[in-house]
Amino acid sequence: MYVGALPNISMEALVQFNIPGDRYAMSSIRLFLSKYHALPCLLTCMSSTDRKLLHVTTILEYLCNEFKHDLNTDLITGNYNSQTNQMDIGARFCDLKNGIMLEFQDIYLNPGVLNPNQLKADKSDDGFSIAQTITIYYLPHQMTSVSELCKSFYKMIVLSPEPSITFTLHMVCRNQGGYYLSCITIKKPLITDLALYYGNDFVSVHEKIIKNYPYFNIEQMMEILFDCIISRNKNILTYKDKICTSVITNTIAKQHHTTWIKELRHCLEDFIQK
Repeated sequence: MYVGALPNISMEALVQFNIPGDRYAMSSIRLFLSKYHALPCLLTCMSSTDRKLLHVTTILEYLCNEFKHDLNTDLITGNYNSQTNQMDIGARFCDLKNGIMLEFQDIYLNPGVLNPNQLKADKSDDGFSIAQTITIYYLPHQMTSVSELCKSFYKMIVLSPEPSITFTLHMVCRNQGGYYLSCITIKKPLITDLALYYGNDFVSVHEKIIKNYPYFNIEQMMEILFDCIISRNKNILTYKDKICTSVITNTIAKQHHTTWIKELRHCLEDFIQK
C-alpha cells in the first residue's frame, strides 16, 4: 500500500489535517486528502527556467482538450481590478479526476515577452497570463504521466527578453498560517541616484553606463587608495615637523609648502579617478 494512503481516517480528521507553514486559506493538500484519502506526491514546474515563462491560458486549453477538464470546476482566487472592472486571477486549482491535481500559483500579466510559438495573447496589448509556479499533486502510479505532463507544459511558453542583470529577492512573509518564503525576480537594478541628475534621460543614460562601464578590481583599487592616504598623512606630518624646526631657529622655508601638499594629496586620487 502507498505509504501516504490514509484510507481509515474520517473526513473530519482529514479536513483538520495540519499543514505547517501553509499560506493558503484552503489548503491544496487538504483538498487532495479529502478527495483521495492519501497524501500527494509533488512535482513543481517553474517559470524563468532558461527564460521560459509558463503561459496559463495555453496550458488550460491543453488540459481541456487532453483530459476533458471543465474549467468551471476550478478553485480560483484573485483580486478585483477597479481599473478594468474585472478579476485578476492570482491562483487556480484544478482537479483532473485521475489522481492528479494542479495548482497555478502567482499568476500575473506580462506584456514584455517574446512569442516564438505564436501563442494567442490574453489582452489586446499583447499581455500574457504567466504562472510563476505550477505545482502538480499526484498519486504514485501517475508519476510517468505527470513527468510527461510537465514536459508538455514547457512547450507552451513565451520567453522573457534577452538575459539582463537580474537577481532574486527572497522575502520572509507571514500570515495566519505562519512564515513562508516569497520570491521576486528583479531585472536590471537601476542606479536611482542618476535619476535626480539626468531627469527624463535617466533610463537611456543608465543603459549606456551599464553597457560601457569597464571592469576593474575594486579590492585592488581600495588598497591603492588606502596606501595613498597613509602615505600622504605620513609625509605631511614629517614636512610640518621640518617647518616647525625652521620657525624655532628663526629661519624661513624658501618655498611655500601649500603647492607641495596639494600635489601630494591629489596625485594618486586623480590617477584612480581617471
